[in-house]
Amino acid sequence: MFCEKGKESRKKGKEGRRGRQEREKRRKNLKIKVSSKRKQRRKLKLGKFLLLLVSVIAISSGLAALFYFSYSIYEIKEFDMYLIVSDRIGFDVSQEYIHFGKVMPGGSSSKTITLIHNYKKSVRVQIKPLGEFSEWVGAEENNFILKSGENKSLSIIASVPVNATYGNYTGKLEVIFRRF
Repeated sequence: MFCEKGKESRKKGKEGRRGRQEREKRRKNLKIKVSSKRKQRRKLKLGKFLLLLVSVIAISSGLAALFYFSYSIYEIKEFDMYLIVSDRIGFDVSQEYIHFGKVMPGGSSSKTITLIHNYKKSVRVQIKPLGEFSEWVGAEENNFILKSGENKSLSIIASVPVNATYGNYTGKLEVIFRRF
């Protein structure tokens, strides 16, 4: 009898241990599942936060650049430009626009403009040719500083490539006065 009771209690002890072990495994699995879901939620929240942060930085940078570039320009003056590629040479003395006259392929022509500075502060001047023959046009000096009350004469040069076709070419010359 004593032996049988001992065997029964041993069986119950083993079953009890197995039951406890199984319950502990289930708890651990539940903890792992719960903690992995929590980690996923945290990653999702972190991802949303980072996306929001990057968006705010991008929008702020864009607005700052827009404000800076619109506020930094004092004035933009535009001049019409004309050039005739021809087999003869000719010139135009108009004061209303920049006409380089008739230029032969491989030749060049220049015009002088005078910049008058009426602002209280120094400005940075940028010369920007636009239009059909903008690649042929350049200024003797570009991106320079003009002090308050200073005037400057500047040569604008059109160099016609050798392979240019005969015809009339038009464009514009922008003179941009920026804050310095």
